[in-house]
Amino acid sequence: MAADSWVPHKFRYLSTRLVTENGIVVMGIAALAVLLWADGSVTLLVVLYSISVFLTFAISLFGLCAYWLRNRDQRHWLRRLGLSATGFAVCAVILALLTYERFTAGGWAAILIIAAIVGLCIAALAGVLAVRSHRRARAIGWTAAARDDTPLVPTPRFALAAALFFAYGLVLVGRGLPFWLGTAAFVAVYVFLFRDPPARTTRLRNAIVALAIGATTALVVTLVFERIFLVRLP
Repeated sequence: MAADSWVPHKFRYLSTRLVTENGIVVMGIAALAVLLWADGSVTLLVVLYSISVFLTFAISLFGLCAYWLRNRDQRHWLRRLGLSATGFAVCAVILALLTYERFTAGGWAAILIIAAIVGLCIAALAGVLAVRSHRRARAIGWTAAARDDTPLVPTPRFALAAALFFAYGLVLVGRGLPFWLGTAAFVAVYVFLFRDPPARTTRLRNAIVALAIGATTALVVTLVFERIFLVRLP
């Protein structure tokens, strides 16, 4: 991750013992902080460990699935894809069950901690890319365009998108229409209007794709919030 700029590059430096010294120090401090925060509760620590481990396995196996799909010209790619997909399915099911069954016993903390780490990594990468862009701009003598005081006028697409969001939040949801139906209608209409379909795609096919995306989104959001987070949707 340090080599790809997701975290500071100092984490990839090796010590005299050929280990990532800075990374080990940070992970040790983080582990101590989690141990103190959990007050040594083995139950909570096991839940945090289990969710983190199976999440890592699931992401890694999903990456392997994507790799074999992109390299279908290699020998025995289908067999290796099937093996990776099977492993991913098993890990994903275990992860979902763990999160669902142990959400109140520490699963929420694992989700929060992992989301915070991902957010920090994204912020670090954004900072690195911003610094690189600034240095390259200075190296080639690039300067920003002259200031333009022309007032900004919303484009028709922007106005349409805003209207759809207001209609979804003020009209569709909480006004007698079930949440899943309002969400499905909103996503389907939004995808149909703003999706750039491939060339030679008919409007009927584009509408079918939009309806499928809307229905899938509504189903996933409803199941996640009501079954995992136990939030009652309108």
